Amino acid sequence: MINAFNKDFKPKIVPVLNGLDSKLLNNLQYPVCLQPLPSNGVSIVIRSGFLQIFTGTSTTFIKNLEFKQKLEMLIRDSRKLKVTLEGIVVSRSIPDEHYILSKLMDYSSNIDDLDIYFTDMVFEHTPKSIRYEIRARDMKILFRPDKVGDFPKFVENIVINSKKEFIDNIITYIAMGQKKFRIASPNSVYKFGEIDDLFSGNGGIVDIDSTTLYKAKLVLIMPKILQIKQKTVYSADTLVVEYLNQSVDIKLEEISIILATKIWENRNALLGNNVIFSGLYLPGYIYPKFRNFIRFEKK
Repeated sequence: MINAFNKDFKPKIVPVLNGLDSKLLNNLQYPVCLQPLPSNGVSIVIRSGFLQIFTGTSTTFIKNLEFKQKLEMLIRDSRKLKVTLEGIVVSRSIPDEHYILSKLMDYSSNIDDLDIYFTDMVFEHTPKSIRYEIRARDMKILFRPDKVGDFPKFVENIVINSKKEFIDNIITYIAMGQKKFRIASPNSVYKFGEIDDLFSGNGGIVDIDSTTLYKAKLVLIMPKILQIKQKTVYSADTLVVEYLNQSVDIKLEEISIILATKIWENRNALLGNNVIFSGLYLPGYIYPKFRNFIRFEKK
């Protein structure tokens, strides 16, 4: 019987697709698994009875006593099963990594605003025997609420069978406020400390991020006419930019009327400047979708 955890274990490395590299999504081989990931969180691992913050190649032990207590049953079961779990800790009140870290590293901080979402697991002595789709299913079975309580959560995992289904689900998740996603081959295995390349061999895992920033030249500002206190007011409605020799619209839906009005009033000075915007590449598209204005930048 194996009593010790695998000394060779290192958390797998998940590459992030952004910019033009995202055109690789056109080469997806379906089916794939899709997970919506929490944004602005702190990555942790649970193994051998310990909770560790994982940043790059280094780990730090979590000190918060309340956090440990809430995960006590899950820690016990993962130790018994010789399983390591990967998760992301997020805050509902202040979505900032430094804020979350300060709470995890303080013995007595209140953690009522923290949640933890588990994304993957590995049986350390048989890492290459259990496929990704099975790991995602077994996590929810082994650590269901009646066994470990309701504090830990497990991210949803959907099997996608076509490009249309992929895009439809991304659109739905973004409408619900999701910004980051993980795509995985159902057949991929866990690789200790290695990049798990989705586009080679049996396939692996990649993350995509709709908060990835892009830069384009501002060529036109389209107005919107408002009636405020029986007065006609013009404000900026849409920025038209040149991106990769394409004309791309960026709707100004998330900015205030005051800012949109100032943009319109200063439109002549802004034309020709760069626009920094966020967006997400999807299979078959040559420029980012779900675009949001971030800021202007002088050339």
